[in-house]
Amino acid sequence: LILSVIGSSVSIALRNLLIFIGGLILMLFTSAKLTGLVLLIVPLVIVPILVLGRKLRALSKENQDWIAASSGSASEALLSVQTVQAFTHETPSRRAFADVTNLSLSAALRRVETRALMTVIVIFLIFSGVVGVLWMGAHDVRAGGMSPGALVQFVIYSVMVAGSVAALSE
Repeated sequence: LILSVIGSSVSIALRNLLIFIGGLILMLFTSAKLTGLVLLIVPLVIVPILVLGRKLRALSKENQDWIAASSGSASEALLSVQTVQAFTHETPSRRAFADVTNLSLSAALRRVETRALMTVIVIFLIFSGVVGVLWMGAHDVRAGGMSPGALVQFVIYSVMVAGSVAALSE
């Protein structure tokens, strides 16, 4: 495990860190204005991830707790089936299991809704940011402040930086 971490994970992290730093520097040299816009957009994307991520983590824990309670209820009733039948407790046991299972389903639905909301917000912000930066870049190209090649170069550097950030987050 240590060999794996040192051998591959550290080298991948270092490579992506160098790509991130180098790409960011090259983006600055290509267009400081567009790089500034990109760096302003990043916190706008990260804030919903952090806020909804905490809520999602709490909902996931709640969902797992209800699933464990549901499994425990079923296991308890099935392992003591003779006792349940002896006291004619089938209906209350079934009702208790159904109640816990419904609570588990409700928690899972809330978790899925929160995750879907987070995905929608993040994708909207990312694509809005990309369109905004490209629009500003196209505006600069049209005004003559930037060449079309420099805009393409900036986009390539941006893709490299985004890829390295994605790899580093893993």
